[in-house]
Amino acid sequence: MLCRGRRLYWFFAVWAYGHRAYRPWTIGYKKSSLPHMARAEIADIGQIFGEVLRRHRSEQNVSQEELAFQAGVDRTFVSRLERGVRQPTITTLIGIGQALGVSAADLVRETEKEYLRQRK
Repeated sequence: MLCRGRRLYWFFAVWAYGHRAYRPWTIGYKKSSLPHMARAEIADIGQIFGEVLRRHRSEQNVSQEELAFQAGVDRTFVSRLERGVRQPTITTLIGIGQALGVSAADLVRETEKEYLRQRK
């Protein structure tokens, strides 16, 4: 059971912010004050990584299911990676690289190279 102080704090957070999550660390930040890489262009990187991943997978004639099994992830996760919906953790990135026979650094390097090429 919550003590009275915490209950009031929660009530205030819901009243002030509605159904949105209460995240005090985001209050006062404007999108223009965030670093350049933290803006909307980051969404493009997920799609670019997905294209790089799909290209490597297709070159080796490996299905999403086979890649997922070898990397230790779910097939739907590989699909979401390729569509740019999800981004891998460093552990997953290394596992995918090993499953494809490519280093994780090469996958990231190609993604960055393509991102910078598209940005120009």
